[in-house]
Amino acid sequence: MGQRGQDLRGHSVYLQQRQRRKILHSKAKMNGSIPSIILGAVLQQTVANLQDVQEINQQLTIMGEGLGARLVEIFLSQVPTSCRSFENAGNGIALAMRYFLTQFSSSIKDVSSGEDGISLLSATQTVMVISIKSNPITAEMVLPRHLNSIKPDSIMCGAVQGALTTLGWATVVTFEQDTLTITKTAEIVEELAV
Repeated sequence: MGQRGQDLRGHSVYLQQRQRRKILHSKAKMNGSIPSIILGAVLQQTVANLQDVQEINQQLTIMGEGLGARLVEIFLSQVPTSCRSFENAGNGIALAMRYFLTQFSSSIKDVSSGEDGISLLSATQTVMVISIKSNPITAEMVLPRHLNSIKPDSIMCGAVQGALTTLGWATVVTFEQDTLTITKTAEIVEELAV
C-alpha cells in the first residue's frame, strides 16, 4: 500500500476516534426526562396488570434489583474501583448512580457514626444512607390521588439492593423519605444484615 493509502487509513482511524469522543460527550447531553418517561410507562403497565398498590411497589422493587445488579456489573467493568468495605460499596453505588443517570445528585453519610446528630445502631452493625436530592426518574412524575401510596422510588431502592447483593453484601434496604413527598429529597437506608 502506498503513502496515500496509509494516509487515508490514518485519517479514517482519526475520524473513528473523533466520532467515539463525540458520542461519549453527547451522552451527557441526553434528555434528562427519558428515565422519567420510561419509568412512567413501566409504572402504567404495572398498574394495569396488578391493581394492588402493595404488589405494584413489590414489583417495582424486583425490577430495580435486576437493574441494580446489571448496572453494577457494567460500572465495575468500566471503572477500576474496589468495594471491599460496606462504605466503599455504598460510595461505589452512589458513584454508579451518578454515572448512569444524568442530572442525578446523590451523597452518602454513615449514620452509625452519629453524624448529623443521628445514632441508630450499635457499633456491630453498619448503616449507610444515600440521600438523593435530584432524581430524574421521578422529577416529572405526578400520581393520581387513588394511587398516592405507590412508591415509584421503589425501583431505586431495589436497584441499591440488587447492586449490594451483586457485590456480596446481604442488606435490608428501605426508604427514609420519598422524592414524591413534600421534602423532594429521597433517603435510601441500607442496613448490613448480621
